Amino acid sequence: MNSASFRFARALAHRRRRTGRPPGPRRAVDATFLRWGTDRLRWLLPALGVALLLFVWLAVVNRIGQERAVILDGAVRETQSLAAAFEQRTLRTLRDADLTARLVKYLYERHGSVDITNALAQGLIRPDAYLVVSLADARGRVLASSDPNAVGIDIADREYFRRHAARDSALLEVSGPVPLRVSGRTAVQLTRRLNRPDGAFAGIVLLGADPAQFVDFPRDDLGAQGTLGLVGVDGVYRALIGSATAAPMPIDAATPAALKVSAGTYEGASAPDGATRIVAYRRLDGFPLVVVVARAKTEILAAFERRRMRYLGVASAASGLFGLCFVVVTALAWQLKRSQRRAWAHARELRLVSKVFETTADGIMLTDADDRILRVNAAFTRLTGYEPADVVGKVLAESPFAPVDTVEAHARMAYLQAHGYVTGEVTRQRKDGALLALWITATCAHGDDGSITNYIRVFTDISALKATQRELEYLAGADMLTGLPNRRTFHERMHQLVQNARRRGARFGLMYVDLDGFKQVNDRHGHEAGDRLLQRTADLLRASVRAGDTAFRVGGDEFTVLLENIADSQSAITVAERIISGVEAAFGAGGEPADIGASIGIALYPDGGDDVPALLRNADAAMYRAKSGGRNGYRMYTAASAANAPDDMPQLADVA
Repeated sequence: MNSASFRFARALAHRRRRTGRPPGPRRAVDATFLRWGTDRLRWLLPALGVALLLFVWLAVVNRIGQERAVILDGAVRETQSLAAAFEQRTLRTLRDADLTARLVKYLYERHGSVDITNALAQGLIRPDAYLVVSLADARGRVLASSDPNAVGIDIADREYFRRHAARDSALLEVSGPVPLRVSGRTAVQLTRRLNRPDGAFAGIVLLGADPAQFVDFPRDDLGAQGTLGLVGVDGVYRALIGSATAAPMPIDAATPAALKVSAGTYEGASAPDGATRIVAYRRLDGFPLVVVVARAKTEILAAFERRRMRYLGVASAASGLFGLCFVVVTALAWQLKRSQRRAWAHARELRLVSKVFETTADGIMLTDADDRILRVNAAFTRLTGYEPADVVGKVLAESPFAPVDTVEAHARMAYLQAHGYVTGEVTRQRKDGALLALWITATCAHGDDGSITNYIRVFTDISALKATQRELEYLAGADMLTGLPNRRTFHERMHQLVQNARRRGARFGLMYVDLDGFKQVNDRHGHEAGDRLLQRTADLLRASVRAGDTAFRVGGDEFTVLLENIADSQSAITVAERIISGVEAAFGAGGEPADIGASIGIALYPDGGDDVPALLRNADAAMYRAKSGGRNGYRMYTAASAANAPDDMPQLADVA
C-alpha cells in the first residue's frame, strides 16, 4: 500500500472512532476503488516500463535506419563528386593530348614532315607526357618517332589505323590498351588522322600513353575495395585500377547505362568477392568514353556498423537494468541526435564545397543573382593573384577582376541569362597588372521558381596555347637563320603591294640581291662561316633600306627588297648603291672573307611589270645582267634590256 492509500485509510479510521459507527455504503465503495487503483498502479508501472523499452527499441531501430540512409546518401553524392573530378582530370588529359596531336598534324600538313625530336627539345611536345610519339604514313609505315627503334615499323594491321584510313572523323581516337611493337609496354594509343591537301588520307599521328596516366587519381576516398576505371562505349577498358581488376566488376554495366544517360549511379554486386558497390559513371563530353568510380558499401558503412553494435549493446543493457532505462534511453537519444546532426552538417558541407571545386586546376568563381562574388577557389588565386578578400563581396563588374572588354562582356552576360550557358576567349588583368588569356565557361543555377540564383564561372589559362600559336605564326613567316621574313611572306607581301598600287596608282620597286662569291666562302671556310656571312648580310640590308621598306631572304644567298612608294628610279638606285657599298665595306677588309660582293637587279612597278610574275622575272633578268657585267653592281630593268636576256637564264618566278 502506498502512502496515499495509507493516509486515506487512516482518515477513515479516525472518522469511525470520532463518530462511533462504521462507514456507510458510499465509504466502502471509495475504499474498494482506491485498492483497485493501487493494484492497477502496480501493474501499470511494469507495463509502462515494457512500453518504454518497446518505444526505445523502436526509436533505436528507426534512428539506425535513418543514419544508415543519410550515410549512404552522402556516399552516393561523394562518389558522384569523385566521378566528376575524375571526369574533369581525364578531359584535361585528353584535351592536352588533342592539342599535341593537332600541333603535330598542323606541322606535318603544312611542311610535309615533322622533326619530333626537335619538337620535344623545343618543349612543343611534353617529353614526360607520353611513352612514345610517332608519325605513320598512309601505308602504316612509321616515318618519325621519339623512339628511333620504332621508325619503319608497320602498324597497318592496327584497328585504330584502319578506322582512320576508312573515315576522317576529325576527332582524337582513343584505342584500347595495346602492346607497343618495340618496347612491349602496354599503351593507350591517342591518334589523329593526317590529310593531304586534297583531303586524301596521308597517315596518322600516334601518342602512346601509359594507361596508368588516366587513373593517376587520389585514392584516399575510394577505400581498399574501391575501383576507378576509364572504359569506352565499346565496352573495352582503357585503364582500370582497384581491388578486383582481373575479374568482372559491376562497373561493366556503366557502358550501356552511359549510352542512355550521360551521368548516373547504381548499385551492383561483383562475382569475385560478392561485395556490393556504389558505382557512379559519367560520359565524357566529346569522347566515346565513360569514367567510372566504384566504392564498397561495406567500407562506407564500416564506422556506422561499429556504432550500430554499440547502440544495440546499450539498448540490451537498458532492458536488464529497468531502473536505468530512462537514463540509458535519454543518453542514447541524445547520442543519436548528435550523430544525426553531424551527418546533416556533413551533407550540407558536401553540397556547398564539392570535390570538383576543391581539386580542379581551373579558377572557379561563384556569384549570386546580382553577380556579387560569393566565393573563389585556390586555383583562382594562383591564376590571377587575387586573394578571396580582394574580390569576395564585390560585384564582378566593379571588382579588381572586372572584364576589360566591356561591350563583349555585356553581350556574354545577356547570352548567359538567355541560354544558361556561355563560353569564349576573354582577357583579364592579374593583380600584378599582367594580362591573362583565359577561356571562360559560365553557367547559371536556378531556383525552384526558375529564376537565376547564382552564376558559376570557370576560368582556364590558355596563355601557353596563345604563345604557341604566336610562335607557330612566326615560324611560318620568318627565316630561322637571319630573322628576315621568308619566301612565303615575301610573296604574300608582293601580292598585297601590287593590289594596293593598282588601286591607288602608286609606284614601288623590287630589288633582287644575290651575293657574289658566297659558294667559295662555303667551300673554303665551311658552312658556319657562310651562315655568319648571311646573317651579317641581313643586318646590312636592314640598315641600308629606307624606313617602311622590307628585306627578305628567299633562299640560299638570295635576298629581295621591296621599296614602297618610290618617286622615281633614282630612289631605288640610291638604296642599291648603299647596299653595294655596305657589302664592300663589311667583307672587303678585316677578318671577314674577301671577294664578296652583291649583284642587284631592279624592277619598278608598273614599268618593270604590272603583276607579280612579271616583276619577279624582270628583276631576276636585271640581276643576271649585273652578274654578267662584272658583278658587284646593279642593273635596272628596261624593255630594251629584256630583249638581250638569254633564254635559258634561271628565273626567280620559276620558284615562286
